[in-house]
Amino acid sequence: MRNVENSGETDIPKIVSSAEWLSARKELLAKEKELTRHRDAVNAERRRLPMVRIEKDHIFDGHYAPDIVAFDLALPLQYRGAGTYRKNWEEWFPTFRGPIGYEIRDLSIAANEDLAFCHSFNRITGTRTDDEKTDVWVRATVCCRKLDGQWKIVLNRYLFTWTAATERRLT
Repeated sequence: MRNVENSGETDIPKIVSSAEWLSARKELLAKEKELTRHRDAVNAERRRLPMVRIEKDHIFDGHYAPDIVAFDLALPLQYRGAGTYRKNWEEWFPTFRGPIGYEIRDLSIAANEDLAFCHSFNRITGTRTDDEKTDVWVRATVCCRKLDGQWKIVLNRYLFTWTAATERRLT
């Protein structure tokens, strides 16, 4: 194997002194910090985007696979099958009076042709029928598969993070 160092024939970095490396590293760190500050500013701007109130009923059957496995916030905590999970939602929605707020933050999606994973922080707000105010953050992880050409949720996992009212950790 021939040595091509500094010959211009490859992308191998040149060999330098410790002082030159430290100087180059400090320059790179400054650029990385600026990039991080910019990304944080863009993320903050995204969080300040206005929201849209959705004035329609939740349609359960369209998004979930028939054999979904869901780990939810309400007992029994684990649900198997779309029918069982639907029943959970049908019992949960009437426990609120008025609109239910649902905010999604820091959504991350990784996908290929037939499988996708998503995770986010989700905020649930509203007033219960017993006048209790709900304001909680949960961590959500969702797995989707393409079934018969349609994306379906096959795994749902929610975990309590903290309540805004008390700001105490629940996990």
